[in-house]
Amino acid sequence: MIVGFDRVAKAASGRGWPVRISLSSISLTHAVLTCCFLAKADLRGSGLEGVSLTVSDLRGTDLRGGSLFSARLAGARLEGTEPSGANLRCAIGLTDAQLSVSRTDASTILPDGSAGPFQPGSAATEVNADDCTHWQPDADTPELLKRLPPASPPSALPEPDLSPIPDLKQRTGPAEPPPAAIEPGP
Repeated sequence: MIVGFDRVAKAASGRGWPVRISLSSISLTHAVLTCCFLAKADLRGSGLEGVSLTVSDLRGTDLRGGSLFSARLAGARLEGTEPSGANLRCAIGLTDAQLSVSRTDASTILPDGSAGPFQPGSAATEVNADDCTHWQPDADTPELLKRLPPASPPSALPEPDLSPIPDLKQRTGPAEPPPAAIEPGP
């Protein structure tokens, strides 16, 4: 689905057509969107926990109120993004340069868990891996994730057939004698 949006947006923006992809309040938890073109996309309130957006183009994207907990953002283009109110806690690969060109505010949760706005040189992009191992939805989780039904257990699988495999050679009569050995000529 996202690949389709990606191709349409690239083709349209290359022709000068205005394109704004609206994926607000969508859950893309743990999706792999590496090298994806989502510039100027509307991702307000989206659940992007654990998503891989490495080397993706997110310029001008609206991420307000979204959750990017433990998202992978190394090399992503973030110029003009709007992550105010977004949860960037434990975001992997974010640099000072990336965050300094996005518009954070006091409601943004930075990668180290501190409140925004981002201040260059503040070490807010340094993530403690021990703080990022167990994530559970809480009050900071987008409303969409709270409304999802609990995962159902997998359906029962059929019992495997463990009977012996029948002989595949069908014999219709006595076994043929082996071919006679060819003796070398004089």
